[in-house]
Amino acid sequence: PASADPVLPYRDPARPIEERADDLLGRMTLEEKIGQMVAIWEHRGRIQAPNGGFSAQRAGRAFPHGLGMVSRPSDRRGQENAPAANKGPRETAEWVNAAQRWAVERTRLGIPILFHEEALHGYVARDSTSFPQSIALASTFDPQLVEREFNVASREMRARGVHLALAPVVDVARDPRWGRIEETY
Repeated sequence: PASADPVLPYRDPARPIEERADDLLGRMTLEEKIGQMVAIWEHRGRIQAPNGGFSAQRAGRAFPHGLGMVSRPSDRRGQENAPAANKGPRETAEWVNAAQRWAVERTRLGIPILFHEEALHGYVARDSTSFPQSIALASTFDPQLVEREFNVASREMRARGVHLALAPVVDVARDPRWGRIEETY
């Protein structure tokens, strides 16, 4: 793959970001650009072995031009006969690492995959720290406490290879009948 050539402008961290992005976009085919817009969750079986491990062969067949994002790598969606519990930290990190190896080493341009998880009250995954919901955190009127708690969540997520957190922002709840009011600050 082109990703093996470190002299390509888009691979050179010393170059300006805009130049790197322009170079990468100029090299991408339409199919590769579309591939970067694809995010999977429900149909993760397309990139997994029956035991739930990441399958480079299945991924290559299903997404020959790359894959943009995988949602919730800690859950077991797409795994045949999955146990009730989701993946623990080590299993999640191994799955994410295998997927990244495929993306970086076996796709033409070596564009890494983004991974996202939920962080409504800390990292919502097995063996991670759970904090009070946002509405309870807001009632403390202590922004530094909220920041410390989400620093914990970010470290736990990053240790498993996750880049993005779906977390509350300043949702303003105007109607108590809305079913997710506990997610608001």
